[in-house]
Amino acid sequence: MADSKIILTINCGSSSIKFMLYDHSGSRSLASGSVERIGLEDPVIRINVPDKGPVSSSADCPDHY
Repeated sequence: MADSKIILTINCGSSSIKFMLYDHSGSRSLASGSVERIGLEDPVIRINVPDKGPVSSSADCPDHY
C-alpha cells in the first residue's frame, strides 16, 4: 500500500456532511457515509464499507462542530 493514494472527499451542506474515502491508484471506494439532519430532530450517521455493508446509528448533532 506504499504506492496507494488515499483520498478523502468531504461535502458539507447546511444540515448534512457526506464523505468518501477511496484508493485513487486502485480506483476503488474504501468507505463512504454521511451525517444527516444536523441541527434537526433525529440526526443519523451512516457509514458504508465495501464487503462489510452499511451501518447506521442515531447521533447527537446539534451543529457541525
